[in-house]
Amino acid sequence: MKEPVNQKFKAALRQPVTGFAVFGLTVIGLVATSMALSANWPLSAEPASNTQLSSQQIEQIVHDYLMREPELIYKAIDVLEQRERDNRLKKIHLAVLEHQEELYNNPATPTGGNPDGDMTLVEFVDYR
Repeated sequence: MKEPVNQKFKAALRQPVTGFAVFGLTVIGLVATSMALSANWPLSAEPASNTQLSSQQIEQIVHDYLMREPELIYKAIDVLEQRERDNRLKKIHLAVLEHQEELYNNPATPTGGNPDGDMTLVEFVDYR
């Protein structure tokens, strides 16, 4: 049976806090704080006023929101992880493009198969 999200969240809170988790929660807090400080985000049904919010009020708003919507933390971390994966793949792709002459035409690299073939397979290993 699939574990309810609330139970997953509680289980995650019992795990040791990693730098990644702290970073994710910090990002969420900063986004929520900037939204709270923005004149475009109403804090109530009443029109926005020129009243300044204290740090304690902002922290309470963020706290209340995250307690109502704890799944937001998982969603934000998923987005962050996807961005990191995309950035890693982009760096790998650029590195292959930058070094393609060395990868495909290095005379010191062992090769096999048809020397006049129209396909090149490059295998990356951690030793040479």
